[in-house]
Amino acid sequence: MAGDSLLWTPFRLRGLELRNRFVLLAHWNGLDAPDGTPTEDLAAYYATRARGGAGLIVTGSHAMHPVGQMSPNYGRAWDREAIPAYRRIVDAVHPHGAHVFAQLSHAGHTSLSHPPRELWAPSQMPEPYSRYNTVEMGPAELKAVIEGFAASAVNMREAGYDGVEIKVGHDGLLRSFVSPFFNRRQDAYGGSFENRMRLPLEVLAAMRDAVGPDWPISVRLCLHEYTPFGYGLDYGLEVGRALAASGHVDLFSSDAGSFSSFWMEVPPAAVPQLAFNDLNAALRRATPLPVVAFGRIKKPADAERILQEGDADLIGMARPLIADPELPNKVREGRLREVRPCIACNDACILQVMQRDPIRCVSNPAAGRELQRGALSPAAMPRHVVVAGGGPAGLSAAVTLARRGHRVTLFERENEPGGLIRLAARQPLHAEIGESVLHLASEAERLGVDVRLGEEASSDAIETLGPDATIIATGSRLYMPGRDTRDGASPPVATEGLWASMGGLVPGVANDSRVVSTDDVMSGHVEAGQGVVVLDRNAHWRRAAPPSICSRRVGRSSS
Repeated sequence: MAGDSLLWTPFRLRGLELRNRFVLLAHWNGLDAPDGTPTEDLAAYYATRARGGAGLIVTGSHAMHPVGQMSPNYGRAWDREAIPAYRRIVDAVHPHGAHVFAQLSHAGHTSLSHPPRELWAPSQMPEPYSRYNTVEMGPAELKAVIEGFAASAVNMREAGYDGVEIKVGHDGLLRSFVSPFFNRRQDAYGGSFENRMRLPLEVLAAMRDAVGPDWPISVRLCLHEYTPFGYGLDYGLEVGRALAASGHVDLFSSDAGSFSSFWMEVPPAAVPQLAFNDLNAALRRATPLPVVAFGRIKKPADAERILQEGDADLIGMARPLIADPELPNKVREGRLREVRPCIACNDACILQVMQRDPIRCVSNPAAGRELQRGALSPAAMPRHVVVAGGGPAGLSAAVTLARRGHRVTLFERENEPGGLIRLAARQPLHAEIGESVLHLASEAERLGVDVRLGEEASSDAIETLGPDATIIATGSRLYMPGRDTRDGASPPVATEGLWASMGGLVPGVANDSRVVSTDDVMSGHVEAGQGVVVLDRNAHWRRAAPPSICSRRVGRSSS
């Protein structure tokens, strides 16, 4: 895809030349030490994505003041004693040809600590979806924020970073100051648009004065809060124009959502791909500054089209580069088939980090563990291995074995691989989940795994092959009371209690042939009738329209 592709055109930014248009967007990954100091694991995490071909790595977020930490292990950009550790990150990234920016942020009214530290905010009021109240900032706190951003920028420059980014984005203090809902002040820092903009503009001026004219400063800008009480795109663009007019900003990184609209902040698979591109395009046309596009961009062809149509200048990705750090290199080399897809499940990359655990990825077992689970080493003695089961576990085992040089035979009794993931992907708004097993099946074929569909891994079949080892990956099965007593196994007590309670709702449910599992229906083995009762003790999914963005036109802005 290199050819005439804009993805591979270098991009100049205040003295820097980025080798391509791929940007790893800043995201907190929980790999800092418990006191917030950068670690070797953090350096390896960013180095892996630089080695994978990204042109610009934006690390963070890093707190610019002790009160600005979202949790104790949030980055410590204000701390001069942390400079050597930050330099370790820069030294890990630069040898691979990428540039690196540090994102600076004050968490403001958002916190993951329990209980939180004192939460500074423009006005004394909690975030609507948070149980923690805030403290209205006075002159001393405002001064500390301005000086903290400037001092932190100096620290990052001294550590060797190529630029810095401040967050007026989906969470944090600076967005709450520009937001009419969160900023109820009536002094010089609130009450009018000009006053609401005062703090971020003073922060930018102090930073520029501290680092000089030759160092890039980017702004991650929330263009739409996506809440009933928050601001929309028109206001977000007005904020962008005011920031651009300051002359201190070199780059905008588009953003949307807030703590109160979390699934716009980090949109899951239920939000369509490219759903935010109208925001990217509107910002690109509203100011003369270059723009980093964001928002469920995972297909290289879509990224190229965004650049070709002038909707943005750079392509921002976070989760796709968590799932496959080698994505840029694979695209450049025409190895699109090998790209490991992000399925936007938000499980190990978001949910885990929100619980203050290190980042992981359901598709990439090395994510966050690059030092422990980096490149696979060739097997010292290649063997023949049989894998029983073609679900995600079996396919993953087969692909890993094949990559190490083993000869692999995989049995799957169904006529297509994927196991229960195939059923999960048939749920509404869940189709992308299926890409995980489609990728594994494709990799198994590419690597020469002998995949035998429609064949059960019987003991005779395995014995005939005479493998050196066998892996049993046949997965789990539903327990249906009174019917499933294979292997003489007794159901867990909790399961029996569940069915007993259901039996209380529907007498005779345990032995009624009309009672079937959702797996049987979704797989097509059983056809449901016209009148169906669903017994659901989970009830996470409710019948409701998706948010308004899901009905927006995806593509180039008409503005």
